Parts: sequence; C-alpha cells; structure tokens
Amino acid sequence: MIRILFLILISVFTNLSHADEQQLNFIEIDGNKRITNEEIIEYSNFEIGKIYGQNDISEIIKRLFSTNLFTDISIKTENNTLIINVIETPLVSRINVEGNKLLETEQIISSLESIGIKKSKPYSKNLLDKVEQELVRLYYDNGRYSSLVEIDGIKLKII
Repeated sequence: MIRILFLILISVFTNLSHADEQQLNFIEIDGNKRITNEEIIEYSNFEIGKIYGQNDISEIIKRLFSTNLFTDISIKTENNTLIINVIETPLVSRINVEGNKLLETEQIISSLESIGIKKSKPYSKNLLDKVEQELVRLYYDNGRYSSLVEIDGIKLKII
C-alpha cells in the first residue's frame, strides 16, 4: 500500500515538473511587415513537434532580439501553438547632410557607409551615437578640432 502511494506521489511530482512544457506543432507570427515569417522562424530556431519549456521560450526571445530587427517581442503558447508577436525596428530611409561647408556630402556619406551606417539599416539610439562619433572624427581629421555635432531625432545638424 505504501509502495503504491509512493509511486503515485512520484508520478504527480514528475507531471508537475513538466507542466510548463508542451509539444508545439504550430507557429503563428503577428506584427511583422518587412521581415517574413520564414525569416523569423529561421532566426528563432523553432522546430515543429519539439517539446518547449519556459527556458526554451526565453532562448527564442533572446535569439530574435539579437538580430536587432525588433523593438519588442512577446511569445505565448496556446493549444500547441507558439504565438510570436513582434514590433519591427524602424529602418533608416534616407541620410540627409545639411549645414556642411567643409566636407563634400559624398565624403560624409562614404565615411558613414564605411562604418555600416546607410539606408535600410535598423534605426536605433546606438546608430545615432555612431553617426555623431563618426562626424566628429571626420571633422577632427580635417582640422576642425572644436566642431560640434548635434542630433535631433534623425535630423543631423553640424554646428
């Protein structure tokens, strides 16, 4: 009798430890506009039929965030379906150079492109910081040691 009770308790605790895990056979992706479902699935490493726990879901979120393509990601599971909601990072649509007198615009654009800043790149605060640093460096290299670069949103002003 005690042996049967012991086996039942072990069975209950084993089932509770796996309660947050489930086999996911479907995936649903919402919120994406530029990035295809296939790309998101590839970045996430989602496998149909695999048993996923909370740690696996956290890893999917980390992998998707590491692409820098999303500003927000939420994931839930429902009825053996992984549901991914994303908000895509905006892209740089154009680079305008205004107020420049010392350097050619093409030289500035070329310098920015050499450090990976160009149209269609994901927009972020870090990107703006890189632009500012590169423009200060470029002016410094041309003898303008006290140049100041001011960034207002995505509009650049060189003072």
